[in-house]
Amino acid sequence: MLQNKKTLISSILALSIFIQSFANWIFFATPTVQAATPSEENKIVALFVQDSIATTIQPSLEWYTTTYIQARFPKTKVLVFPIDTTTMTPLDIQKIITNLYHGGEKDTPSTLIGTILVGNIPLPIIKQDNYIVPSMLPYTDIEKPSFIYDPTSSYFLPSTYPTDNRQELFHGVIRFDTTNEYTTYFDKLKTYLAQPETFADKKFWFDDFTKLEEHFTNENVGPYLQGQIHGEDISYHRFSQGLFTLLKDGANDEALSILQSA
Repeated sequence: MLQNKKTLISSILALSIFIQSFANWIFFATPTVQAATPSEENKIVALFVQDSIATTIQPSLEWYTTTYIQARFPKTKVLVFPIDTTTMTPLDIQKIITNLYHGGEKDTPSTLIGTILVGNIPLPIIKQDNYIVPSMLPYTDIEKPSFIYDPTSSYFLPSTYPTDNRQELFHGVIRFDTTNEYTTYFDKLKTYLAQPETFADKKFWFDDFTKLEEHFTNENVGPYLQGQIHGEDISYHRFSQGLFTLLKDGANDEALSILQSA
């Protein structure tokens, strides 16, 4: 009898442990971790328009921002900023651009990709060495900028901090003397958008190699080959002392050959 009781108690205890373990497995199993899908950001284009012409060209401006830009480039939004050119300074505009670049549009996942100036919008004035020129660079070079505003001179001067010589934003400038010229420009842009092929003149390129050979002297072969081989380096001014010496010596040899054969 005692043995049966022990067996019964052992069975109940084992069953209790099994039920408890099963319950823990069902109700306290490790949840599956899933990363949240990142929200797609809007691409922002900041358009600054001279307030004195904004009302006159408003229909053209609405078409330009909605149909020409937003409809052609998905997830792109144009923010229009009328600018009082008598009070707003380049530093004020740069601050707006910088805030948009780093913070985007309020309460909206967004990032600034470009800025467009329509009208007589003031440009930053940069000063480097003895040169003083207006430039879009402070409006487009946001991270590690090459030029920093100097309040003592009102110029943008070369930065004393490390720079990357890269512009983060694209830019456009639309500026005319009269409002009629703005209307004409946007009307022409509408025509281009509807029929871009009418703006391209079709040509056929033809090379007569036989004639080229007749007029191509042997003395020109060397510089021609050097130009073909090093054309990219020459175009981007990627000169080294070795390349400079090579091109210089080659040119001197060709010139000496021509003089000796004359």
